[in-house]
Amino acid sequence: MNPDDRVVDLVATFGAQDANVAWLLCDRHPTDNVAITAVDATGDVSTVTFGQLAADSHRYARVLQGLGVRPGDRVATLMGKSAELATVLLAIWRLGAVYVPLFTAFAPQAIALRLAGSGARLVIVDPDQRHKLAPGPDMPEDPERNVVVTKAT
Repeated sequence: MNPDDRVVDLVATFGAQDANVAWLLCDRHPTDNVAITAVDATGDVSTVTFGQLAADSHRYARVLQGLGVRPGDRVATLMGKSAELATVLLAIWRLGAVYVPLFTAFAPQAIALRLAGSGARLVIVDPDQRHKLAPGPDMPEDPERNVVVTKAT
């Protein structure tokens, strides 16, 4: 395939109105192929296959659905780069929800600004970042917002 035809093919596949993000990024790949290689802070390496990623993201999507997440809802994450973040993102997209990134370097005031601006009603947070969501002068209390703490990393 020549480069121009390849570009047309990619645009048709990834730019389609009915493109399914979960299928494009995960489900269409062989289940035993490695999807993610993660290196943690201690240097330990772990891998996740497409099959594991699909199963885990489906499971996470069911949890999010149980929390009331529907298509078009905004779901924020305050998580470090990890295989779990990829799983959460895929779960959000499986439900047709909108991903709102909150970077771990953000201070509470910057997080509050993005939460208010996005209308996110659910925040998925790593345990070591949870303190940034505590109500205070920089983080207004919002009884409508749910916070889900991920497993310890």
